[in-house]
Amino acid sequence: EILSTRRSIQHCCRDNNLGKGLQVLNQAIRNCVYIEAQSFYNLLNLCEGSFAKGGVHVGTPRPRDDCKIDDPNGKLNSNDKRHKRDVDIKGANDGLKQNDESDISLPQRLSHANEIHSLLSRLKIPCTEPTYTALIRLASRVGDFDQAEKYLDQAERTQQCKVKLRMYSALIRGYC
Repeated sequence: EILSTRRSIQHCCRDNNLGKGLQVLNQAIRNCVYIEAQSFYNLLNLCEGSFAKGGVHVGTPRPRDDCKIDDPNGKLNSNDKRHKRDVDIKGANDGLKQNDESDISLPQRLSHANEIHSLLSRLKIPCTEPTYTALIRLASRVGDFDQAEKYLDQAERTQQCKVKLRMYSALIRGYC
């Protein structure tokens, strides 16, 4: 299910289908499927619209023979770190709205991105520079400069995020 979820999210990114991507996320959360950090990052970039511009490449995972579930019943052991994270994911984002429309407004996209970012924060998954850049761009495009500045501040304080000029330029462009 992990590979299937990742692949489904990648296909949504390829097709620029945010509504379907959010449905895949919600289904994975309901089914306690482990969601990799990269899938969250891809969804945030999808909210921003990076995939529509062809600016983000999403590779297709290749199944490996050594990828096995922890037990024959397909359930993770209760002491498995991934299981705990799945439990944390389940119900953590019940308010995430599903939307089949391919034309989702910018404020709705920002709302979805904020919810996904909040979920990442609750799961203690740090955002990367491209992820923060997407969040800042989206908030700036909507005109929510306070939120964009908050994301910039968080990015500057995140150890795993190496701040680049494009992050600042997104906010500066928004002010212009």
